[in-house]
Amino acid sequence: MAQWVQPLANGYKKHCKKRGFTTIRDAAAYKRKMEEANDRGVGIDPAASRITISQLSEEWLDMRKSVVKTRTWESEESHHRVHIVPYWGDTTIGSIRFSAIQAWVAELTGEGLAPKTVHNVYADFAALIRYALRDRLITVNPCDGIKLPKIPPREMVCLTPEELGRLADASGYYKPYILTLGTCGLRDGEARALRVRNIDFDKRRIAVESTFERTNTEGWIENPPKTWERRDVAVPAVTIDALRELCADKAPDDFVFRQPNGEMMPQQKRAHVAKKEGAFQWFGRAIVDSGVPSLRIHDLRHTTASIAISAGANVKAVQKLLGHKDAKETLNTYASLFERDLDEVANRMNAAMTTPPAPAPSRESMRKE
Repeated sequence: MAQWVQPLANGYKKHCKKRGFTTIRDAAAYKRKMEEANDRGVGIDPAASRITISQLSEEWLDMRKSVVKTRTWESEESHHRVHIVPYWGDTTIGSIRFSAIQAWVAELTGEGLAPKTVHNVYADFAALIRYALRDRLITVNPCDGIKLPKIPPREMVCLTPEELGRLADASGYYKPYILTLGTCGLRDGEARALRVRNIDFDKRRIAVESTFERTNTEGWIENPPKTWERRDVAVPAVTIDALRELCADKAPDDFVFRQPNGEMMPQQKRAHVAKKEGAFQWFGRAIVDSGVPSLRIHDLRHTTASIAISAGANVKAVQKLLGHKDAKETLNTYASLFERDLDEVANRMNAAMTTPPAPAPSRESMRKE
């Protein structure tokens, strides 16, 4: 048993005790931790540490619902309901140990969850623990140092400009949509939210001001962009010409990309190949008809980055084009593309070093000038 004195806010002191330790050393370590926390002015009330994860989860999700987008909240709620609360629900926040969390992560992996899913579930649990830490329900973060499974690199499909053109031509009515995603780097949701007034045809600019997200409870909803920041994107001439033709009969507030009947496009999957003209799942058929490598709609965003980098764009330019939060995200995502371009940089440097310098002007020619 560990015993210590807990200072209270009213100037009084409270004699505290905690049982359940398996060794005297563990009890002494806990007592020392509580006394050190008191010295730093961050002591906790033992009663607070007896709050269960189930109680804390409910409080956390209620708070999060008002500060994050619906789709984000639905993902967090699902992780808590399916993975966190069933395992940790009756566990008190003050009794959670590093070893127990590491064992849980191993169990998630053993259940066959993809490494990326394990990372996402753990991230939501770790956020809950940090919430308890900031609320002084605990004084030490038991998540520090947890090892997670490695996420295997995902194959990135980047079309060449010629392949992008073939895919766009095979998409028929949706050609402007494919060109916009493949040359401007818009996310699918950002393209769906694009209105005619967001396009400056003379300056060849697109203003990305919102995005559509599909939720389980509310269907498609319009929100600010992913990074919450509006951005302007330069549009190549071939794309602006296709957009001008598509928008010729549309009003400024009309959405640019809709089905011919005016309704929202269904989400496209490469595995769904339409059997006839005008079918909803046109993207899979366009891939087959054009003969380009199989890719997701999101890979057209990677195609934009690849073409831009090959054209000489630096990290900051690509970051701004794609709307990444910072250049680190851009570099982490497209490091291989920048590395691939290093060969061309080396060739240019070699050419600069081996090209004979221009002859210096003679004194006679300088006098004539």
